[in-house]
Amino acid sequence: MGAGASTSSSSVPLPPQEAMDAYHGWTKKALEALSTADTNGDGRLQVSELAEALQSYGHSYAERKAKGLCIAFGTEFSGEALSKKEFVAAVSELNTFVQQLATAKPKEQKGDPAAASNGAASPAAPASLLDAGIFEEMNLARTKPAEYAAFIEPRLAYFDGNAYLAPGQKIKLLTQEGASAVSELVAFLKKQGALAPYTSVSAGMSRAALEHVLDCGPLGLLGHDGSDGSTPFDRLNRHGKWEESAGENINYGATEARDVVIQLLIDDGVPSRGHRNNIFSKDFTVVGVASGQHTQFGTMQCITFAGRFHEKGSPGYKSASAPALTPRLGPPPTAPGGAQIVVPPGGKKAVSIQVSISDGKKTTTTTTTVTDASGGTQTFVESMVDSA
Repeated sequence: MGAGASTSSSSVPLPPQEAMDAYHGWTKKALEALSTADTNGDGRLQVSELAEALQSYGHSYAERKAKGLCIAFGTEFSGEALSKKEFVAAVSELNTFVQQLATAKPKEQKGDPAAASNGAASPAAPASLLDAGIFEEMNLARTKPAEYAAFIEPRLAYFDGNAYLAPGQKIKLLTQEGASAVSELVAFLKKQGALAPYTSVSAGMSRAALEHVLDCGPLGLLGHDGSDGSTPFDRLNRHGKWEESAGENINYGATEARDVVIQLLIDDGVPSRGHRNNIFSKDFTVVGVASGQHTQFGTMQCITFAGRFHEKGSPGYKSASAPALTPRLGPPPTAPGGAQIVVPPGGKKAVSIQVSISDGKKTTTTTTTVTDASGGTQTFVESMVDSA
């Protein structure tokens, strides 16, 4: 996790040393529990082993609970087991959540004091350690871009043409632009002036992001449209009201917060650098973050952005005016000649969308990158400008 400051949590955090002691305590207990439940001694917990352990201690619906834990926290074994690392992370995360609930101090709903800057009734704690880390990493990049470049520049030494072999890894990642995209990002960060951090993680915006993750993840869907045809802006408006501008970034496959943010900032194969532009947009002040499993790429992270956001049911929500135009993305981006974009077998599609309202005009930019099984890519950019 990065060292960026976060003002999003409504809970009272543990002092640093106390938090470290708690972390090590949970880790020790988790390893002891895993050793007890790992009856076949393979260093991981199968669903059956976890269910048997739960049942032996009197838990009802043991198999369902065991399966749920493996699906929620396991990525290495497709939800059928938890590795040692995943089990320890699950124990730590659940204990952190309990600590947050135990120390939370709800704010009184008089006027709208907690949302002076963004209209939210109260800031929301990120739903998971990964989500919190993504929020911190984005704020670190925004507030200290030149320092953030130091995390990225060492990657240049691990490229061989377009192939990237991360330290300690055995499988090369075939990129579209190679080291040039990384060099370009480093130069950008060194020139980029510091921006204000995001003011908070919005509960409603995070629910909109989670709604998309829970919809697309199990189905293996890609892109910003939900299985019900919903757009990012439809989902945001289900949980509140956005104002001024809104956008969404989606990332696949990463398991560490810094990797998520760096992948979005490099924006390999996306000429418009739409994901990076979203993170460094002055128009966005509040975000939502959610992550979960994805059947095709293992993990999925969804980040929603807005200039202002009013939580549903808050005083600010009741008085907020609707956006000047109902957000819409128009028809799906098309290839040259008007043909619909088709993802080839074994390929994938990545989409970045940004919407902004400025000087009486609303601009929607959709960047779609299609990668085939051999690594070849095609990128399509569609912009729509409407009068407000």
